Parts: sequence; C-alpha cells; structure tokens
Amino acid sequence: MKQSMKVFLVFMMILSLSIAGVYTAPVYGAEVSKVQVSQDNFDEQDTLPAGWGKFAKGGMDVSAQVVPSPDKEGNCIQLRANAASDPSVMRIFETAVQGMVTIEQDIRVEDTLATRFFIEIKESNDTKPGNSLYNFGNDGKIRVGSNTMEYEVQKWYHVTTVINTNTGEYTVIVQDESGKSQEFKAQYSFDNGNDIKEFRNRIKGVEGNTICYIDNVNVYVNKEVEEDPNTPEQPEQPEQPEQPEQPEQPEQPDETVAPIQIKNLLFKKGIGIEQKNIEALEAGLITGEAAIVNDGKQLEEVTLVMALCKEGVAEPLGIAFIKESIQPNEVKTLHAGFFVPVNEGNYMIKVFVWDDIHTMKPLTEMKIFK
Repeated sequence: MKQSMKVFLVFMMILSLSIAGVYTAPVYGAEVSKVQVSQDNFDEQDTLPAGWGKFAKGGMDVSAQVVPSPDKEGNCIQLRANAASDPSVMRIFETAVQGMVTIEQDIRVEDTLATRFFIEIKESNDTKPGNSLYNFGNDGKIRVGSNTMEYEVQKWYHVTTVINTNTGEYTVIVQDESGKSQEFKAQYSFDNGNDIKEFRNRIKGVEGNTICYIDNVNVYVNKEVEEDPNTPEQPEQPEQPEQPEQPEQPEQPDETVAPIQIKNLLFKKGIGIEQKNIEALEAGLITGEAAIVNDGKQLEEVTLVMALCKEGVAEPLGIAFIKESIQPNEVKTLHAGFFVPVNEGNYMIKVFVWDDIHTMKPLTEMKIFK
C-alpha cells in the first residue's frame, strides 16, 4: 500500500507541475507505472557490482569480469565458458519481483560454433533455475520457445523481455545494431512462487574459445495504484462563505530552486557503434543521457526521472528513477533507455530532477523531448 501510494503521489506531483506552467505538454495521471528496480551499466566498476553473483557446477571458478566493451564506449561483463561447469552470472534481487516484469540487456556472442548462451530465471522457492526464456544457440540462431531468428557473432543485440509472472506469458523483443527488431511470444511455467528472485546468464561451450558480453542491464516492474478498502468515504463539506479579496502579497523567492541543473541532455538511437544522436524522437531503442550539475556548496541527493509518454493516453509507458549523490561542482551523467514504438510522433520523453522519490521536491524544471 505504501508503494502504491508513492506511485500515485508521483503522478499527482507531475500533474501539479503542469498546472503551475512548468511545461505545456498534456497533463496525465496513472494507475499503473513501470518503476525501475535496478540499473547496471558497469561503467563505474572494475568488478561485478553489488547485487550480482557467480555460479558454476561443483563450485568451480567462474571467469566473469568487468572489461571495456568491445566496439562501444564504457564497460561490460565478460563471461567465459568452462566446458565442465556451465558458468553463470546472475542478477539477484533483495526482494523477489513479480507481476509484469521487464528485463533489458545488451548481449554479444563472440563465437557461434562453440557457444550456447542461456537466459534463465529462478523463483523464490526454486533450488535451481527453470527453463531458459531465450538462448543464443551454437547454430547462429536465437530461440524463444519454438520461435527462432538468426544472429551474427561479434554484434550487439538489445533484448527486452516482458514477463507476466501470474500467467507465465512473456514477450521477447530482439533489436540489432541497425535498429531492426523482431518480437516473439512464448509461455513459461511458474511453479514455485510466481516471482523472480534472480535471473541468470549462463554460457556453455569450449573453454577459452567461448566468450559472451553483457551490458546495460535494466529491470522494471509495473506498479499498480491500489485503493484502500478500509478508507472511509469523506462526508461532503458545507460550502464556505466567500472570503473578501486579500491584497496582493510581495512575490516570495522560489523555495524549490536548488543549485542543480540539467545540462547536455542528449538522446541517442541504437546500440554499439551504430548508436547515433537524434534531434527528435524516433522509433526504436532510445537512450537518454543527462548531465546533472551541482553548482552549490554542499553534497546534493538527486533523483533523475525520465518518463516515456504518449499523447492522449492517461498512463505513461515507462518511468525510470535514478538516484545519485553529487558533490559540489561535480557533474554526473545518468542514463535511461526506452523502446519507442512506431508512430513516434505521438510520443514524448519528460525529464526532471527531484531531491528524492519520497519527498518529491523539484530541483529543476521539466524538459520535454518529442
């Protein structure tokens, strides 16, 4: 209930900003929002970050390390095969996620003939992961259930999986470096909790020759706003007598202003070396990049919010909350990605900064990209 109320308050806050004239886009409220659970791009680490683990049969060593990304900027995870152990790296959630869950990650396979690369999930009560959601096979094909598509080695693929843990239905969208994508639907059998405690990237192949790379791992969960059935209806209040007009008060300084600014707000399309800057919103995988500047004299806690919205639709398609601490005179660049459907003229991305997702004090005006 607390989480639901928080989501409701988020959108009421956005509504109030619109009324105040901060931006002129259509007002929206929402009963469902896609809230970011985790974001891992590995650019600020040289080892696996918190929340990640390794596993191999028989307790054998797992060759998984953070390395510079091939053919694109930043770092990523490199996972090497061991023929005897089927090593894995997994994202482990402190609290299992459930409902409508979205898992995004970039994947690159180096050697088709030697490689089988599986993406699996594990429920809270499982002793081991279930069947794979999809896999990159050693025949140059990606498999999702009974569906297949061809892939190329040494190319990045952005894979988005949307899974309903209540029904087991899931969709996998595979996008290549040119921005072309294919979508597949399949069914997963949940039998030990109807949730996801962790998801694994597991590799099988020839030791030394089989390498896969993993980058930009984002996990989202749809959060519904629930009404509390125990909340009594409020009686209608009697009309208040009209108050005499008060004299105008001198303008007070804006208490919401903080020494935080959004600078160098860029949007890019695609992944890897094919990624390009865009001046207007396009269909496909779009990544927002915002440089947040602290011009003040003390440490500031900030939360960057990016929302993908569609004109005329009440609920946003996705929201990412990214929290950071920024030192005085420091600049931090934060990222969030969205898959924009076709007819992108109807879509927009709204960007703003709060102090915290709980207090929701605005630190910047809202910016619109469309």
